[in-house]
Amino acid sequence: VEMYAGGEDDHPGRGPHGGNWKTACPCSPPVPARLDLAEWFEEHISHAEEEARAVVLGRVGRLPYRREVLLRTGSKVREGPGMCLVTQCSLDRLDRLREQLTSWAGEVSAAVFIDAPPSSDASVAARRGIREMCFEAATKLPVGTPAWTIVLLYRLEDEHVKCDAYDRLYPVNALRNAALEHARSDLVFLLDVDFVPSRRLHDLLLGKDAGRQLLNVPSSGRMWSTNNR
Repeated sequence: VEMYAGGEDDHPGRGPHGGNWKTACPCSPPVPARLDLAEWFEEHISHAEEEARAVVLGRVGRLPYRREVLLRTGSKVREGPGMCLVTQCSLDRLDRLREQLTSWAGEVSAAVFIDAPPSSDASVAARRGIREMCFEAATKLPVGTPAWTIVLLYRLEDEHVKCDAYDRLYPVNALRNAALEHARSDLVFLLDVDFVPSRRLHDLLLGKDAGRQLLNVPSSGRMWSTNNR
């Protein structure tokens, strides 16, 4: 009886699988998975850094302040790009905010911090005082309806406080971001509430020769004025 041992030398092209050992054993060794360095770094390094910050600060991310839009008025759309003055303050700076409202000819978006719960008597009195301040400022404007937005941020609720030394600080970043989110103009002008611009600054910044005129402004207080000449 003729026997076949599977060798190509004796029977070329014959035998199981044509005598080809690669065909006879189709299972190749597994290829190891490639290591994604970006994914590994994100999982092991970035998350570890966030966890370390959380251990120190008690939280990582935006603080959940309660917000409320107290006032939002509109005006006729002006030609060309508008510019919104964006500012923030506490209740003891409402007089400075009033000066900004009466001095800036364009849109204003302001965030005010009330260091009390929304339903407290202190917050009720604060909202009433802010409305009265805005009404007083509006009566000093020449004509038309101003484009103002006043958004309130309230004291962080106790259940969300994890670190008193951090969570009870004046939330300047949260206030600025809240005011920015409610700006409606194409351009924004970030300004501290203690600075009162001159009445011509808005139109000057939007003028054709704004850059040249700003560079030629003398140091005599033409741009920033205490008496709003």
